[in-house]
This record gives sequence, structure tokens and C-alpha cells, in this order.
Amino acid sequence: MGRSLNQTYGAWSFRFRMDPGVGVKMCALLWPRQGWPPEIDFAESSSADANRRELSSTLHYGSSNTMLHRHLAVDYSAWHTMAVRWTPRRISYRLDGHMWATVTSHIPDKPMHLGIQTTVGLSNGNGQPPDSTTPTHVGLHIAWVRVSRYTG
Repeated sequence: MGRSLNQTYGAWSFRFRMDPGVGVKMCALLWPRQGWPPEIDFAESSSADANRRELSSTLHYGSSNTMLHRHLAVDYSAWHTMAVRWTPRRISYRLDGHMWATVTSHIPDKPMHLGIQTTVGLSNGNGQPPDSTTPTHVGLHIAWVRVSRYTG
């Protein structure tokens, strides 16, 4: 989406579930069109979370990559809708229509686009590699994605 759908502020949501399996993580994020940071990770897991029981959201900002973390206990091996709403004054994180966390400082003002990815093994030295219990295929299943512009 980086070439066609960059915007400053708005709402992004997607309906998803992920198969269990140690050593595989997922992340839904807003990535800047140019430069880094900022970065808004609004649904990110650890590769050590084989049973899919916790997601986190992280706002990366500043030249030294300062981070604001939020954690959510949820079984995301079942279907859920995760969303982020980004305005000039707030970033709010939602699960199944309910706000579970907000950030009101260090709000970015650069155009960004949606990325959804999976990663195998360690990420930035965190997590765990696949082991003998990891299935051959570990899927991140996405039913739909929705992007809305900010209207004030």
C-alpha cells in the first residue's frame, strides 16, 4: 500500500485470526512514506506466543526510537477485528469495536500506509525460533481490511 495509500490520520481495521505455532509472529502497522520513525504497530505478537494469547501495540517515535507500549490479553487464534484510529491528538487502539488503549503524546504527523506481515524466528533479538512442535504451515488469516480517511 506504500505506493498508493499514504495518509496522515484516519482509521485502519482488519478482521483476522492466526494459527498456533511457536516461532512465527505477526504485525499490523502503519509505516511512514518517508523516513523512520514514526511507526504505529497496532497489532503485534511475539514469536514465543505459540498459543496466540497476547498482542501489543507500540508507537515508535523520535530520533532515538523511543517507544510507548500497550499490551492486550486476547486469544487471537479465534477471529477478531483489530483497529487503530489516528487523529492529530490521539491514537486509539480497538479490539472488536471496544477501545482498549490510547496514546495522547508524541502523535506523528507524517503520511503513513498499512502493512500486515508475518515473521519467522527472532525479531530484534526477541521471541523464539520455530521448534519441533511448530506446524509446517502457520497462517495469518485475514477476512477483510478497511481504511478510512480522517474527516476531522
